[in-house]
Amino acid sequence: MVSADVSPVEPSARRVPALTKLFVWSIVLEPLIYFVVVTQSVSGIGGNISRIAQAIVIAAMLCRVALATGRRAGRIRFVRLTSPLYSNYAAYFALAVLAGIVGAFSGAYTIAGASTDVGSAAATFLNSAAVRPLLEYVIAAYYFIYFAILPQYFITTKAAAAYFFRVFRLMLVACLVLGSLDLVVVLATGNNLLSRELYDNTSVGFRFHGIAGEPRDAFVYMFLALAVLHLEAYTRGAELRKRWVVICVTAALLTQSASGLLGLLFFIGLYVVYSLPRMRPLRVVQLTLISAAVGVIVYEAVVHSPRLMRYVDAASGIWSAFESGTPLPPAIALQVTSFFPIFELWVKLRHFDWLPVLIGSGLGSSSAANTYYVTVGAQLANPASQIVRTAYESGIIGMIFFLRAFTRPITYLTRGLVPKRRNQFLIMTLALVGCFLAHRSSAPFIYVGVVIAVFRTLDEREIAPVAAGTYVPAPVPELAPTA
Repeated sequence: MVSADVSPVEPSARRVPALTKLFVWSIVLEPLIYFVVVTQSVSGIGGNISRIAQAIVIAAMLCRVALATGRRAGRIRFVRLTSPLYSNYAAYFALAVLAGIVGAFSGAYTIAGASTDVGSAAATFLNSAAVRPLLEYVIAAYYFIYFAILPQYFITTKAAAAYFFRVFRLMLVACLVLGSLDLVVVLATGNNLLSRELYDNTSVGFRFHGIAGEPRDAFVYMFLALAVLHLEAYTRGAELRKRWVVICVTAALLTQSASGLLGLLFFIGLYVVYSLPRMRPLRVVQLTLISAAVGVIVYEAVVHSPRLMRYVDAASGIWSAFESGTPLPPAIALQVTSFFPIFELWVKLRHFDWLPVLIGSGLGSSSAANTYYVTVGAQLANPASQIVRTAYESGIIGMIFFLRAFTRPITYLTRGLVPKRRNQFLIMTLALVGCFLAHRSSAPFIYVGVVIAVFRTLDEREIAPVAAGTYVPAPVPELAPTA
């Protein structure tokens, strides 16, 4: 058995190209929202250190492609969007385009009572009613291409994979240490050591966040960390150490994030759905134990947090406020953008307007819908909840494709593993996706891209099996691009 602390092959970082290192840093830093250096009011889209690195990587790639000649040009390969790894996101995106066309003709993008003057001329232009929906499609395509597809073009060797894991672990430890120090300082002085983001001085109180940005961002990041650490442990032929599970889950709970706890409930729902086709006595017991554990964790986290209890007490007044047109309870008012699109869907359903419910109204339409309720000093505002955005913008059918875009690649790549290992990967993926549904993040895109890239670098002869029969399926030839 290979130790969890010693890789079967210790590749040297010196063998990793400089551009690959920059790419690794660009995806590792992306979910660390603390490093925002340009606000949306200045550039129209948020800018952080990661995106500066991304711009350099893309520019270098374009230069390489432009300068490629002869045999080098012939070696450039592109992924097939019909492959099992990408077909669901391609279908989701195509459906979103169709929904956008239908939504444009049906008035889904009509702005009511909102100002799109958000700061600079560039920001105002990019957030205008005519441009912002198109920008949402560009963002949706970019996220998938850069984070889910490009990793396999850069993380092509064991050395590159090892470098990614080292950098990710370094930033995770930094986040945990700084976040813990921040909590100590809050207890001692009442003031935060770290602000919410680098560019502002917003305090979050006694809530863990570290360098992950807002506490709700930190919640998703902790589950991305568990998924990545589990992947690293697998490449070493080891199990994910329980202490990492305890550390990351504890840090997540200390965020006191209502959306994070909701994400855990989404995880249970997803796990039940994915377990139904393979429901056997042992799976029923496992599902019951996991559901009970998550239920206890969520309940204890809520009842011991005055902040979360305020949300619970105010929740009963949300629906009546929408029905009557009266203001939401103060505790919920700041989260109105994540509630109103769901109410709008319910109204459409009551009037038998099935098409938007089935295929949605197009990317960016949820922010337009929010302007009908938020009319005082409102701007175009997307819901923070990904499940709300996806349900409103791509409907039930789009939601199915969207969820499968993150789960199908993992189940496909792990299809040759023993049931125990395969189930572990499924649980990690569904937990991350559940958190993502509660709060929008780049995390699942990054995870899918890294899993695809890392699995392509594995050699089953160098993986010490955790259980008898464990093996790594050979890379699929059609998914082995060269640059």
